[in-house]
Amino acid sequence: MISIYHKSNCSTSLAALKILKDSGKKHKIILYLENPLNLEQLQELQGLLQVPAETMVRKKEPVYKEKYAHKKLKESDYLKMLAKHPILLERPILVRGKKAIIARPAEITANFIK
Repeated sequence: MISIYHKSNCSTSLAALKILKDSGKKHKIILYLENPLNLEQLQELQGLLQVPAETMVRKKEPVYKEKYAHKKLKESDYLKMLAKHPILLERPILVRGKKAIIARPAEITANFIK
């Protein structure tokens, strides 16, 4: 099964979800804004993505610009920030087994789900 961390009004997330649905693959939609991830879950997701925590952050969001852009942050700070402000989690994220990707652009979804 493939899980997608999804925001329903994000065009990239919607495009990735459409590719996933059209593939016929069994999937689970995780609405991470309605059910935010805790620090432990974010650490696990980071491990699956195999990226620095900073890569998981949407830096164009107003909350990032207002509260964090001017600060020097450590790895753990980024994860705490994501737990506190789930809107900052980059999207969409696809997880299959022990692998995950940030599906930007959405077209990389097709290769990941093969």
